[in-house]
Amino acid sequence: MSQHWLSFWYTDGAEATLREGLPLRHIASRQLHKVDAGDVLWIVSVVDGNLIVYNRFAVDRQVSFEEACRIARRNDINADPDHAFAPKGAAEPLRRVSAQSLAPQLRFISPTGKDRLSLKKGRVNPLQLRTLRRLTEPSAEALEILWRKKPAARF
Repeated sequence: MSQHWLSFWYTDGAEATLREGLPLRHIASRQLHKVDAGDVLWIVSVVDGNLIVYNRFAVDRQVSFEEACRIARRNDINADPDHAFAPKGAAEPLRRVSAQSLAPQLRFISPTGKDRLSLKKGRVNPLQLRTLRRLTEPSAEALEILWRKKPAARF
């Protein structure tokens, strides 16, 4: 069964990738060893305390840096140890979708009991998203619905 994860990106990096307008085929992180083929990574950031979803990244395979260089046929890729590739033909470009309305309801599978975002005055603190957070099934379904329905947000 596939798992859904929130994967935090700094806003500057997400916006730069958004401006490129290209499908997101490959990502790198020190935490992708947690994901498997078939999982979904929700690429998120926080803008002025608001949770923004930038991409729904379906994982075709998770590989090491060395394997990623071989697959990409390049050695100048991000040097993080863990890499993931999207299935051929399934990669999407980034777009901005506000998920702030879902922020209070999102739930995570957490062995430490930190199963939700702590909002202060309705705002999300991005420090809560520094590690991959595995979503519960209802939370993943809510993001799927939001992603399919919402047009890109303008800031």
